[in-house]
Amino acid sequence: GVGALGRGTRRRGLVDVVRDIRRPDGSLDFLKMAPMAYHVFFGGSMQTEFAYDFPPGVALLIPANSALDMNLHYANRTDAPVTGEALVNLYTADPASVKNVARPINMPNTGITLPANQRTTLERTFLVNERKTVIALTSHMHRLGEKFVIKIVGGARDGEIVYTNTDWEHPQLLFLTTPIVLEAGQGLKS
Repeated sequence: GVGALGRGTRRRGLVDVVRDIRRPDGSLDFLKMAPMAYHVFFGGSMQTEFAYDFPPGVALLIPANSALDMNLHYANRTDAPVTGEALVNLYTADPASVKNVARPINMPNTGITLPANQRTTLERTFLVNERKTVIALTSHMHRLGEKFVIKIVGGARDGEIVYTNTDWEHPQLLFLTTPIVLEAGQGLKS
């Protein structure tokens, strides 16, 4: 992953600086990874190109003076160098047209332990403590991932599968025509 350092770095001259988290020998440089612990997930994509349009009256709030850290991943399976590039176009909304503010919900399972040489199923449930309206779903898994399923937990739709992905490299970003409304104590299971 590489990117420009996060929030507030402009004053210190660190905007548009590549922050490669790996040393030349391939080992992780934890000092360069440290800022990621303070990031607020903004969005992600595994597609070469995609566009996300919020429903009418919905906008994502990005606080003034925020910086975006473009945390890019590239797999180069060739002997030739590859140049990575990512572009993001952000569009403003008239504040008077915004009825609801969207916020990213990142529900990661970071405590993963996989026994060697065996198929393993992992589950994690994420409950919400206040009403949340989910307007899109996607998944993230790596090369050996076979299937990613998201189910609703609690309420009238308890156990309903709302997302399935079997392509680790190109997960679908599912825009929900009917949003999922989760009440306090309900959630999603991946």
